[in-house]
Amino acid sequence: MVLLLAFYLASKQTEKRNLDRLYRMAQFSQIVDHLKDSPFDKLPDKEKLLYVECLARTSQRNEAERLLEKLLSDPTSISQVQATSGIVYLSLGQLERAEDHIQQALSQDPDCAKAKLTKMMLLLYLQNYQEAQELYKEFNRKYQDWAETYLFYLIGIEIYGATRNISKIGELYKNQAARLKGQDKEQYENFRKNSRLYKKPPQKRFFEFANASDKVELPFSEPLDKTHSPILSLKTEDRPFTIILDTGNRVGWMIHSRELNRRLKSKTGGMGLAQIGAEEGLLHGQHIFTERLEFGYLSLRNLAGMYVPKLHPGYPDANLNPLFIKDRVITLDFIKEVLILRSEERFQNDLDSISARSSRPLILPWYGYKEAFVPVTINGNWKALAILETGAEDITLSLDFAKSHQMPLEPAVKYIASGKQFLFHRTPLTLYLGPLMFERPAADVWALGQLTDPITGFAPDVIVGPDFFKKRWTISFDSFEHRVILSNYSH
Repeated sequence: MVLLLAFYLASKQTEKRNLDRLYRMAQFSQIVDHLKDSPFDKLPDKEKLLYVECLARTSQRNEAERLLEKLLSDPTSISQVQATSGIVYLSLGQLERAEDHIQQALSQDPDCAKAKLTKMMLLLYLQNYQEAQELYKEFNRKYQDWAETYLFYLIGIEIYGATRNISKIGELYKNQAARLKGQDKEQYENFRKNSRLYKKPPQKRFFEFANASDKVELPFSEPLDKTHSPILSLKTEDRPFTIILDTGNRVGWMIHSRELNRRLKSKTGGMGLAQIGAEEGLLHGQHIFTERLEFGYLSLRNLAGMYVPKLHPGYPDANLNPLFIKDRVITLDFIKEVLILRSEERFQNDLDSISARSSRPLILPWYGYKEAFVPVTINGNWKALAILETGAEDITLSLDFAKSHQMPLEPAVKYIASGKQFLFHRTPLTLYLGPLMFERPAADVWALGQLTDPITGFAPDVIVGPDFFKKRWTISFDSFEHRVILSNYSH
């Protein structure tokens, strides 16, 4: 009997160590698979918290919130419960509520590691990049056992990517390669190759705007009545290539044309995986670094991204997210069909000049560090976060959001250019952007898993695509003031 008890206790300790190892490796879905078959009420408290957190991090946000309510009903909830709450509400896009729980966790326990890790990611969504970077550095010094984990490495990639710090990204790849040396030859080579891409002086930054001018304009190369997304034409050696301007591109810069990749002389790193639009699953590609990109008067430097070969002839030659250019205000003018990049001062002067002669623009807070998320209201009652996604089509609602609010769903079928069939739904929808109301009698409803943040589990509730803006709106993304400006006139 004593021997059996000792064996049982030893096996439970091994299980806890395995769960902790999976967590530090960011293998959240494996943790869910391990715990999901056990009755929730029978789990130890720490495993309950871990299960709820990993549900949130793997896009199962509504179930995570339902179970979390049971844990929060205890008035003596400890800091770990508050930290888990912060993670769940961040995954739900309820950023203020997430911030409140994180602060409660840290006030109860200033050394709560999970609360600090979650705070770093929240600060990125609030565009407080320098504060996130300082917290990351402090955490790295103080928590050596965490500093060597893959989860901490992933967060570092996000933070130094947001601050556009080339040399720090190179260091992270180099350190990760050193950890894998002698353990995983393939991954070691991938990280080693990536580290060599970023041997740049510390003052260099990703996606640098290299023009001296305070205002640059580039017309879209194709009329918007012939295409969903805004497109630029890039000419190299007298051959034009099509570049989609896609504000939903989480990589920032993605080349699909082998010939364009060759002509730009992009440096190549290790292999990687990418998610693209409606394509199913992750696609294999290769990390690249393009030193310069010239669109006539527009010159960009140090573009990091991936090369993913075209899956069919209809693919664009490349995909650029202009929101990665942080040192200019980015304007997509869907009225005059032009891309405008301006200095902070020039943009404000232009905006003031136009506002004095026309109706005032709608100004919304901008959340997110790779994409642009703005607060909206659905059907007059429900608060939500929308992604402004110029690589999409019109207004698309998240299936999770529709189901959680018991919205009516009508089955539908769609075929994409490759011939694949997709099943989805439609529902009547009224969208409010501030005081502006937009109705869709049959808006598309999709499972938006491809837009999920793999670290936090956050995904938008609704997509607002370029068909929404065509011929009617100008939209500006001001990274200096963390705001999105929507107006029905060109400026």
